[in-house]
Amino acid sequence: MIGRLRGTLVAKQPPWLLVEVGGVGYEVQSPMSTIFDLPGTGKEVTLLTHYAVKEDTAAIYGFLR
Repeated sequence: MIGRLRGTLVAKQPPWLLVEVGGVGYEVQSPMSTIFDLPGTGKEVTLLTHYAVKEDTAAIYGFLR
């Protein structure tokens, strides 16, 4: 399970974020309340995450708090 991501914010295209952690880019879905509070791209970010697996998809949801 992925409980937290800390890395560089590469892109913001609501509701999606791209966070690079150790050379791996994670696509993270976030609510607008989180996206508004994020720093600019190129800055370090720490997100608490929820990894959700459904019948046909798997997704990482990220939150600041």
